Amino acid sequence: MGTAQFIGEVFAAVFRAMGLLPILNRCHHFQGFVYHHARFRPDRKSIEIPVRPRKGSAAICSRCHQAAPGYDQLGERRFEFIALRGFFVFLLYTMRRVDCRRCGAVVVEEVPWGDGKRQLTKAYMLFLTRWARRQCGVRLDHAFCRHPLAEEIDQGVQ
Repeated sequence: MGTAQFIGEVFAAVFRAMGLLPILNRCHHFQGFVYHHARFRPDRKSIEIPVRPRKGSAAICSRCHQAAPGYDQLGERRFEFIALRGFFVFLLYTMRRVDCRRCGAVVVEEVPWGDGKRQLTKAYMLFLTRWARRQCGVRLDHAFCRHPLAEEIDQGVQ
């Protein structure tokens, strides 16, 4: 057994014993949503946490930001969250579409951890923004800093 595999197995045991969900509920709680159960992906390099709407909670229209009745559901989306002890963390959520009577349109709901079609959570963008400020200064120099998320990070800096 290699060192990385051993560390992964030890972390998995601690992860199961301690429970990630109580930590998320305490530090990153969203009204109207519930973290279901955390699990490792088969590759053991990332953690997936399904999120579901709380029973009886209304979806929010992404245009007018008001509660609206549901219309249907889209496929599951993965939102990248802040990494934990070297493991990638993803929130999995099946987006709902709403039939907003105020807007007169069927639109995808607004979720508190996401921003439009971005795949990064707001918390992760804020984390990257603070990291970028320490690493590259207040503004990222895109010619010098060629990180694949440089544009996302720069958006958070502004």
